[in-house]
Amino acid sequence: MTDFNKIFPDWTLKIDEISNNVFQFNSTKIQGNQVEFTDSDYDTGIKRIFNETFDLEIQICKETNKLIFDTFSILLDNSLIKDKKYESETFGSWIIGLKNKRIILDGKESILSLEKKKGLLSNDWVELKSINIRDGLKYEDIEMIINEI
Repeated sequence: MTDFNKIFPDWTLKIDEISNNVFQFNSTKIQGNQVEFTDSDYDTGIKRIFNETFDLEIQICKETNKLIFDTFSILLDNSLIKDKKYESETFGSWIIGLKNKRIILDGKESILSLEKKKGLLSNDWVELKSINIRDGLKYEDIEMIINEI
């Protein structure tokens, strides 16, 4: 599991066992925004706190595309990333290049795509997954794309 504070540096995470196998999960942003719930399954609660914190952060974030870029950059193993580039001047478009795949966010169209090279020597790409982030991007969507890599 990725360190919570790497993805959400402006948030604090607190988990308390308030009863036998009952956990109180709380994430709080420096500005006061908060996600809080109780769960009897620790692992499910950890996944949920990541999901709900990301969902709230993406709603209140002023640079959504940068948040998505940073989240992928943190979650992907550095040995997998060949190159990456964020373009604030082009609607926050970005690309993260991997060995034979790449993740692209078209900032103007708000389309997040995972693409695969057609062949080892080819310069052509085939789209494997595509998500319109205007429809609402979830942390689970990011995990799904990473699992495809």
